Amino acid sequence: MVRIIYLDGIRFLSGGIIGTAHHWYWTGQTNFTMALAAMFSALEVVPLTLLTLDAWDYIGYI
Repeated sequence: MVRIIYLDGIRFLSGGIIGTAHHWYWTGQTNFTMALAAMFSALEVVPLTLLTLDAWDYIGYI
């Protein structure tokens, strides 16, 4: 269970750092960089959803 939480944290942080690059449109980034950053930005929701589902299951144990 702790391993899943660490994995979600790593995914969220790395996705957030890479996903920030979609805000760099006016700095002349390449299309590939913009597409990669937009994809990571859109996928930031996945680890948050997994953490929410894990927390929801944990409530049942209390």
